[in-house]
Amino acid sequence: MVPSETTIWTPIAQTLGFVLLLSATSLAQTTQEAEPIEALAARAEAEVAKQKTSITRRIKRAIDVFTRDSGANGFEDIKKQRRRIEALGRAAVDDLIKHLSSNQSVRVQSEVTELLRTALKGGALPRHSSALLSLAESKDSHRAAAAWSILGSTADARLISPARAAAATGSAPAVRAAALLALAELKDPDAAELWAAALGSPEPAVREAALDAISLAAEVSLLKATVKAVADGVPAVSLAALKALGSFRDSIDAIRKLHSTLELRDQVKIGAALTSLERIDKRELSGKYLRDCVSRQVNSYAVRYQAAQVLKRMGDDFGMLRLASPLKKQITKQPRELAPRRALGELYFNFGEYSRALKELERFMTGNPPFTERYAVNLMLAKAYATLRQYKKAGTALAGAGRGFDWSEFASVPEFAEMVKSKAYARYFNQ
Repeated sequence: MVPSETTIWTPIAQTLGFVLLLSATSLAQTTQEAEPIEALAARAEAEVAKQKTSITRRIKRAIDVFTRDSGANGFEDIKKQRRRIEALGRAAVDDLIKHLSSNQSVRVQSEVTELLRTALKGGALPRHSSALLSLAESKDSHRAAAAWSILGSTADARLISPARAAAATGSAPAVRAAALLALAELKDPDAAELWAAALGSPEPAVREAALDAISLAAEVSLLKATVKAVADGVPAVSLAALKALGSFRDSIDAIRKLHSTLELRDQVKIGAALTSLERIDKRELSGKYLRDCVSRQVNSYAVRYQAAQVLKRMGDDFGMLRLASPLKKQITKQPRELAPRRALGELYFNFGEYSRALKELERFMTGNPPFTERYAVNLMLAKAYATLRQYKKAGTALAGAGRGFDWSEFASVPEFAEMVKSKAYARYFNQ
């Protein structure tokens, strides 16, 4: 059989095509290999610069959002910007430090401080340390305090020495307070002496920070000083002392011994603190003792409130009703006043009395309260209605809490656990 012209040329064309392909590939490889290393470095540098510019713009956009006083409607935008900056990790640190150093408002400084703490948390001291240490020595106490708050989050032991210097008595109260707390985060093994000295400071912020540090470190050697601090005349300091006592979970026996040596007024306070410790046997608590915590004239409302909550968990409404009584009297005298109505509704809500809470909070909403209060109360209403399985009303309240119909941030909130499973509302939680 005589081969056709097509049959003859097909293998030749295929071979020629293969040769041309090999030649083109070889030429491309030769060209690529021939590219100077300087050119590759320049391209890499340009790419890095491009990424840095993008990061700088993103952070500048976030700072602009933090700066705007956009009210409740801006909450979602602020949260969105926080998430975007947190996603950048340490790549955002340089620009954030620049904004912390600049003449920003206290509100913006607070946002930037928290973002830097998140970015640097738990890592070794980065190359940015010199800039942060310079800020820590700033004459501006707000910036210096923010710097120590950030440096403490790194957990780098090399910072202990400068932190101890900043925690000394000569520092400004805000700086000293931040440095005292930083020492706890940095796990300084010898900080107890500084914390003990700070408890005698005339500045409430310093005393409170020392107690927060003691709580974080669970510094049992300062147990007696912490018990004494519960009687502090400043409520915030007293609460910090109660919180610190709660960290001494392995020292309950020692607390009990100290408790018996105190004056009755302080016994009541410490007794309320003891009830919050997990290892206390509930059978040891007498209803009469806890009722005394609520009914006696103790300075700290927070202590009475705590004792009332323990009573409630034991099935006794005495404490709750005792706390509600003055609010009811105030409402009777001034029925148009909104503040006591909201306080009563919030009290019932916190004690799990949702039907009572709804009654008071709905009445509060009919009084046309400010928008800033509407959002918080609507959220309480939504939780109460959802717990009572009144999902339609819960949805209306959520929509009025400034979230529209995007409820994804509440998907893991316990009160909405059943509502999330509902076919009618699941899509609003899963956006």
